Amino acid sequence: MTKVEFSDDYICDEALRIVTEAEKEQVLLRLFGACAFRIHCSERRDLFDRFERHLSDIDFVTYKRMAPDKLELYFRKMGFKSPVHYVWHADTRQMFDNDAGLHVDVFRGDVQFCHTISFEGRLEQDFPTIPLAEMLLEKLQIVRITEKDMKDIAVLFVEHDVGASDKETINAKRIAGVMADDWGFYYTATKNLEKFKLESLQALDLNENEVSIIGERIEKILAAVELEPKSTRWKLRARVGTRKKWYNDVDEVAR
Repeated sequence: MTKVEFSDDYICDEALRIVTEAEKEQVLLRLFGACAFRIHCSERRDLFDRFERHLSDIDFVTYKRMAPDKLELYFRKMGFKSPVHYVWHADTRQMFDNDAGLHVDVFRGDVQFCHTISFEGRLEQDFPTIPLAEMLLEKLQIVRITEKDMKDIAVLFVEHDVGASDKETINAKRIAGVMADDWGFYYTATKNLEKFKLESLQALDLNENEVSIIGERIEKILAAVELEPKSTRWKLRARVGTRKKWYNDVDEVAR
């Protein structure tokens, strides 16, 4: 079967239509994944174009307590239905397609990839996407991080500064808190940031000013993470280090 390709504008328009109408219907959805980056970093869409970073589908996240039947009914109203081959358990993930072939994933509850990202109490902090801190965590948890993930991180850092709130800011306090209780996540994330600063920045099509801005903001994140007091669980796991596997294996997913 030939894969249908959609324009980035079409995918973003559909994503915004779905999440905006959901708010009116009291169906809590927040954009997640690549589409969230393009929408929440809309002032620098020129960078996505420069990077040739394009979209293929839409990802949402909601709380686990959101009834699967309610989601099913809502997406049917929006012109989407579950595919015939749908096999995922509705406790963790639901899938929908529209007649044109546009695919939507809805993650329910904590998102578990290489490391777990908890959204409890966080989805109300931003709209129409997950908060910027979680957008960064979504990328930093990837053990085998790819060029497309690095591109998303670059645009995020160019457009948004690092601070201590969620208001159009990458909340370093939130990121540091997550890292302080999970050594494995801390290890993967800090290694990714260091690699990004030392290697990927030079490989991407960025000007001198953009490289400088990204470097400064990465340093702010790393400083906040190191200063945050670590939990006993973190300290015990740190003693073992990489002698024991510190991440989960996951199948490749579109990001």
